[in-house]
Amino acid sequence: MTAIIENLWPDFTTDEIVRNPKIILREQASFLGKSTKNILTGNIRTESWRNQFSHSFQIVAPNLNNYTYTLFTIVEEDIFGFPCKFQSESSFSIKNEEELLARLKEIFSSDDTKKIINSLMSQSIENNVQVVK
Repeated sequence: MTAIIENLWPDFTTDEIVRNPKIILREQASFLGKSTKNILTGNIRTESWRNQFSHSFQIVAPNLNNYTYTLFTIVEEDIFGFPCKFQSESSFSIKNEEELLARLKEIFSSDDTKKIINSLMSQSIENNVQVVK
């Protein structure tokens, strides 16, 4: 007699998928390109080791030989995403998506970030004009 092999896994639905830090960062990286008319773009560089993931938020200037500026890094200390560790000039814990969104809004609208964006945009525009001449 042949044994019937039964699937013991439950049904998984995509309705239960949680937005993790990487998904949120990728969304914001795409908004950077739209906000700067693609003069600058955002990139998320991910590295993994053991059960940790590190996501660096990078500002890329394509007209400056793809110059890359790392604005901050988020480290997921396990596979669940939250809590995670935010690393920039200082390091602190982020408990959930709402805290991450609030911190990102703060970082993106800070004077330091605006100076970085303006400088890279100015140099990119000037470099593009020099190449066209």
